[in-house]
Amino acid sequence: MPLAAFGFGLLDAGDVGVANSIGVLALEPGATVEDLRAQLDARPGGDAFGLGAAEWVPADVRTAVRAQGQGLAVVAAIVGLAAIAVVGQLLSRQVRSSAAQRLALRAVGLTRAQLVADPVCSTALPVAAGCIGAAVVAYAASGVFPLGFARRVEPDPGARGDPFVHLVAPILLAFVLVAWVLVVVALAERVPRVASRPGPLESILRRIGVGPAPTGTRFAVIRHPRDPASVRTPIVGLVLIQVVVVAAVTFGSSVDRLIDNPARFGANFDFATGAGGDEVPEDIRKLLVEDPEVEDVTLYGTLFASVGTVSLDVTGMQPVRGSLAPDVLAGRLAARADEITLGRVAARDLDVGIDDEILIVGASGAVRFRVTGLAVIPSIEGGDGVGEGGVVTVDGLSRLDPSATLGAAAVRMRANASPDAVRRLADALGGTVGLPNPPSSIVNVSRARSTPWIVAGSLAALGVLSMSHQLIMSTRRRRRDLAMLRALGAERRWVSSVVHWQVTVLAVAVSALAVPLGIAAGNVVYQSYIDRIGARTDMSVPFVRLASLVIGLVVLGNVAAAVAASRVRREPPASSLASE
Repeated sequence: MPLAAFGFGLLDAGDVGVANSIGVLALEPGATVEDLRAQLDARPGGDAFGLGAAEWVPADVRTAVRAQGQGLAVVAAIVGLAAIAVVGQLLSRQVRSSAAQRLALRAVGLTRAQLVADPVCSTALPVAAGCIGAAVVAYAASGVFPLGFARRVEPDPGARGDPFVHLVAPILLAFVLVAWVLVVVALAERVPRVASRPGPLESILRRIGVGPAPTGTRFAVIRHPRDPASVRTPIVGLVLIQVVVVAAVTFGSSVDRLIDNPARFGANFDFATGAGGDEVPEDIRKLLVEDPEVEDVTLYGTLFASVGTVSLDVTGMQPVRGSLAPDVLAGRLAARADEITLGRVAARDLDVGIDDEILIVGASGAVRFRVTGLAVIPSIEGGDGVGEGGVVTVDGLSRLDPSATLGAAAVRMRANASPDAVRRLADALGGTVGLPNPPSSIVNVSRARSTPWIVAGSLAALGVLSMSHQLIMSTRRRRRDLAMLRALGAERRWVSSVVHWQVTVLAVAVSALAVPLGIAAGNVVYQSYIDRIGARTDMSVPFVRLASLVIGLVVLGNVAAAVAASRVRREPPASSLASE
């Protein structure tokens, strides 16, 4: 009794059909795939067979699992580096002394080495405790991974301890954070504080006035004499973090549009119908062509061919109404029997470009074609599509196999078609109509679509944390200035407005620099990523999401400002002045 075994993932694939028959062969010792290819080509009908390495785990499954692993690795690397930078700045701000404090400590007998060692030692204990806790949490959470599809094929799920991740990495993290603080504190001791003349920006801000907005702006962008470091360093850090956040949001929005819009990966029609590999019947052609709500109809047929040892799906097309055709990315679409338009991935695999010639082996033997362009190939009639395979005319398909048929019809409806037009045609055709299942390359992309949003959310949280801490430390060091303003008659509301203006100006200035840079970076990364699968690479700029991101940064910053301002309002001016 014949028996067939399938993985559980096949149940999620929708309709299942047979595109071609696959046989498994073992080569004799010393034999190569090229030898077998030559033997097949010498036999009648052997030209129609394609060859590929047999794999126990299919390439699509390995690619999907690898994509998730790479995505998680990217998330861990980006968030880890950003966390080191943010936590390093937080620690150095917290323990670093101002010039006046260092001078007082030197006056009571502390050496320069002791001034450096004291903050470093005070940092080491919390850093060690945090890294140990991180290792414990990482081990406890390891059972959650892998996620989604990869979890279903994991042979041994559960918690896993990795020596590098749970032992070496925490030690390295602790060493890097302590070294960060050591370098910052040591540089502060080596670089003498030199009084400088006001810069152009400070001079301009002084001329604006003394209202809450000008004062808050000066607090945000001008270094105070009691500040242990320049304000430029944390501002640059915030800009870099937000650049990555904007790039991740731009990348994620573009990936979402690619996945949710089938036209971007080749299915630029409303539905397709087929006859199971047989020629589309004449009555169905006539019904589609004559329907008043149909805009375009194109017939497709795909056959299996090869170029040397590389397999190639060749799709023939014949428009019978309108101008429905694949999206051309470069060059032009094949228009003659000896021309072919390739997907970008196929062109790279074959190492050919526009105007090059390739020798394609089909049922009729070797046939020469000239490459006229690069296009997004529709995944119809069994072909992988997107960047794989190529498109020829119906006459070009006949050159490869005179018996080849056009077994599928792709249909695009008119813009003003009725909502039930597709269902009406499905009833008239007497079969199931719809879009083809997404190709494997798009399915793999969709499995990692959450990665950029995880990166964006994690870094956005780190950015808000860094900005809030910077604001709190700045307010603490400017207590004397704020107390003097209150002693001179400034109301509590006026002082609170200064703090809120400080964080608002900082958030807006950072966003003004980061948003255009992030969009450009997201565009570069997206185009490079999508070019590997051959889909359309024009990105989506999520203006609403980016505006929400900037507004959210301003709002959360002002929440932190409210906390800092409340402390300033509660503290009596005399107490602040006396403490200084």
